[in-house]
Order: sequence, then C-alpha cells, then structure tokens
Amino acid sequence: MREHGFTLIELLVSMAIFGILIVAVLNFQSSTIKVSSAMSNQATRLQTISDVSGFVGDRIKSARKVYAVSTTVGGATCDITATPACLAVEVPVLGTVGDCTGMIVGWQKRAYRYVLWSSLDATARTPMSGISSVGYALQEVRGAASTDYTSVTTNCTVANQPAAPTATITSLIDDTLALTSGQAAFSYDATTRTVTIKVRSVSSTGSTIQYTPTTGPYTLKVFARNSV
Repeated sequence: MREHGFTLIELLVSMAIFGILIVAVLNFQSSTIKVSSAMSNQATRLQTISDVSGFVGDRIKSARKVYAVSTTVGGATCDITATPACLAVEVPVLGTVGDCTGMIVGWQKRAYRYVLWSSLDATARTPMSGISSVGYALQEVRGAASTDYTSVTTNCTVANQPAAPTATITSLIDDTLALTSGQAAFSYDATTRTVTIKVRSVSSTGSTIQYTPTTGPYTLKVFARNSV
C-alpha cells in the first residue's frame, strides 16, 4: 500500500508545470503592458496633432495678414520658404479690461517657427530619449518692435486699452514634433488665401521611435478669412 504524499518525481513535474505557467503569465503581462503603452503613446501623439493644428489654425483664421515672404518678427527673420519654415501672421489683440473687453484694440505680428528639440533648454523640453536627431519644437514668437504692433482706434475708454508690448515673448507650443524631409511645414496660396499646415508627432520608447501619422505628416488647410 502506498503512503500518503508525493514522490520526488511528482514534485519535480509539478514544479516544472508551475514554472511554465509562471513564464506564460509573465510573458502575457509583459505583452499587455507593451500594447497598453503603445496605445497610450499613440493617443498622446494624436492629441498633439489635434492641439497644434487647432491652435495655429485658430490664429490663421483670425489673422488680417499672412506673410508668405520674409518678414521680421521679434527681431528675427521669419521665412515661410526656409528650412525649417517659419509662418508669420498678424492677429488681433483683444481688450480684457472694462469697456474694451473683447474689442480689437490692436494687431500684433506672431511667428510660428520650428527649432530643433535638442536646442531647447533641458529643463524646458519633454524628457524623451532617442529623438534628439529627429525631434522639433514649435514656438510662438510675439514681437514687440514698433513694426510688430499696430494699435487701432476704438470707442472704448483710453485707460482701458492695453499698452503696446515692450518685450518679445517666445512660448513653446509643443516639442514632440517631427519634420518630413523635402516637405514644407507651411505654405500659403495668396489666390485662395489658404495656409497649408503639415504636422507630425514623434515619441520614443527606449530606442524605438514612433511617428503619427506613420507614413507622413497630417495636412490641414486653413482659410485665412480676414487676411489681405
């Protein structure tokens, strides 16, 4: 008669089966994490494209002028044909005080320019390895020179009208963008008053770089309805 318990062989077989199950579970968990991470990164890149194109598109729609040739904004040259390109527009400045609130009190030149991701201060850029050679940042430059700002006559109280800007302000729109070689980031058709924007987002996981869209930039056409 056999005594109660397991033999050594049975224990070894059980441990082997248990080990196989553990490996399978860990592999499944690892794959799930990778898929989840990839989907999260994809969603972030899509949101970036939506935010950037929406922000710049809104500025273009409200602009009274689009500069398709070289112009100076904030003391620097902005050229739509440069590499990387710089788009300059003249947008309304709205009052925010008293009876000037919501009223156009001036027009200001603003430039949208690409700079290398690696050129940003390390404390200001998105911490991401692997994109230093392909990543770009899109900046907005608000000029303060006498040629960058034009005040307009309004019916609101003079004391409530903002003073002309005295300093050029450069702000970061996004720094997880990519430029496609041979394709202009901005172009302008003066006949139809249409600005074409090309936006592509980039991120990295370790040494793997992902782009959205994968085959090339997203293209947005914006009608500059107020431009001349």
